Amino acid sequence: MPSYKPKTAETTFREAFERLKASSPKVVPPGTPVSQNNVAKEAGRDPSALRKSRFPALVEEIQIYLSTRGHEPPISARQRLLKARQVSRSKS
Repeated sequence: MPSYKPKTAETTFREAFERLKASSPKVVPPGTPVSQNNVAKEAGRDPSALRKSRFPALVEEIQIYLSTRGHEPPISARQRLLKARQVSRSKS
């Protein structure tokens, strides 16, 4: 009889981190940027549960990922609209 082994919290966080990196989240809205808080939310846990003292390797991986990405955070729809309005006004 195979024994059921429940997922560990770290496994749940790692799976959530991979889903966010692949831009295929199940819990948070699509397009949500990767962050330590968003990884915890995607895992269905409270953001305070993903602590450096509990999961030092995972938190370090998230920080390294964020530092190597080096791109601007996504621009909101409102910011895009304001930018387009500014450009169209400057053409007049």
